[in-house]
Amino acid sequence: APTEIYTLSLHDALPIWAMTLGQNPTITTQAGFYSTALMLGLRPVGALGWRPARLSREVATAVSAQVAIVLARSIATEASARMEAAREGERLRAALIDSLTHELRTPLTSIRAAATTLVEAKGLDDATRLDLAMIVDEEATRLDALIGEAVEMAEIDANVVQVHLVPLHPRALLDQAVEESRAALAPHKVTINVTEPDDPAWFDPHLLGRVLRHLLENAARFTPTGGRITLSSSREGERLSFCVEDNGPGIDSHDLPLIFEKFYRGKKSSSKGKGTGMGLAITRAILAAHSGGIEAVSVPRQGASFRFWVPLVEKEPTENK
Repeated sequence: APTEIYTLSLHDALPIWAMTLGQNPTITTQAGFYSTALMLGLRPVGALGWRPARLSREVATAVSAQVAIVLARSIATEASARMEAAREGERLRAALIDSLTHELRTPLTSIRAAATTLVEAKGLDDATRLDLAMIVDEEATRLDALIGEAVEMAEIDANVVQVHLVPLHPRALLDQAVEESRAALAPHKVTINVTEPDDPAWFDPHLLGRVLRHLLENAARFTPTGGRITLSSSREGERLSFCVEDNGPGIDSHDLPLIFEKFYRGKKSSSKGKGTGMGLAITRAILAAHSGGIEAVSVPRQGASFRFWVPLVEKEPTENK
């Protein structure tokens, strides 16, 4: 019969190391295996076992030394990976702080400049005063949106997002989303398509409304004036599916696999000069909390399509009774 060889973890190897007092002789364990501690210097990193007892002490020692080296390299590689992950986390946090600092300061600078001009400048005509007041209003709205995204991301990272299912017609959800995003959608042609029957389903309209808001604002930002934005809803097996589609410039193929990552901003996003790169990451996290998902499809210069779904629940869930 061939020789059977196995290795033990460091936790399992410690009793063997203790019994051998740090030396490297073989001992017999249960099931007829002969074991020896794997030592790296004076430090045990595991144990080696074999049966039947065909290996001489010299061969066992040589094999153990080689296996110990392999284990040590594996441990070092794992430690290096953990250190790199920690460094990447620090870089990510630094990028977040830099992004938020820049994005928050930009509207604040505009607000302060406009407010200072209104207060200190003399002889301003009504048209100029109105322009300055509009700058204050627009930048304050932008600042409020940025703070809202930061709060949303903090809620998601803290795992405090809760799903509250209520019965609602999908068409009503889409109508409400369009109404709430009316200002951003005003320069565009908006169409709503709902596949019949539009029967009520159980979902969280607040969470899905937040998802639609992010997607509609993205579509409005990148679609030229007069462009088309289409919202649709359908039942697909056990899913309630929604889609936001536009005929804008689309998403670069290099950016497409990364757009749902936190703080990622593609080339087109950077050129627009607005946004923190949190919106699509928020939508994915919200849908994950709702046991759903999202995917994006885009053809450059022909538009983008974001399709998301949640479980189709047509009867009142028992936990809601």
